Amino acid sequence: SLAVEFDLAFNHARFEDAPEGEDRIPGAMEAVLAAGLVWDAPQGPYGGLRVRYFGADPLIDAPSVRAAANPIAHLSLGYALGSGVRIWAQLINVLDEQHNDIEYWYESRLEGEPAVGVADRHFKPVEPRQMRAGVSYGL
Repeated sequence: SLAVEFDLAFNHARFEDAPEGEDRIPGAMEAVLAAGLVWDAPQGPYGGLRVRYFGADPLIDAPSVRAAANPIAHLSLGYALGSGVRIWAQLINVLDEQHNDIEYWYESRLEGEPAVGVADRHFKPVEPRQMRAGVSYGL
């Protein structure tokens, strides 16, 4: 069976009682896309391509500090042998994107920095391109 998945969301979140230009809600994503094309079969070949996109979202209440937009794609292929045995492979981060999976803005302090800390980005990068493979069994 062939399935096409597509989810798209937009957000215009703002604090109600804040002055214009200082009313953004940190971490409130303004655009999100998740899409996929998946072929599944109880026996024989199967696979899919999934794409995810997070738009540039505010990290503070002003629009001047934003997380970068973050697209990523994953590909999976496999073969169902029957009797619940499947051989599969996944290519994670197909295009080897160099973005951050998640970003925050807050004060932290490293050795030698002022006691009050330094406001800066804190992030987790997306996983580098990699291949995963395996065999699974399920009833």
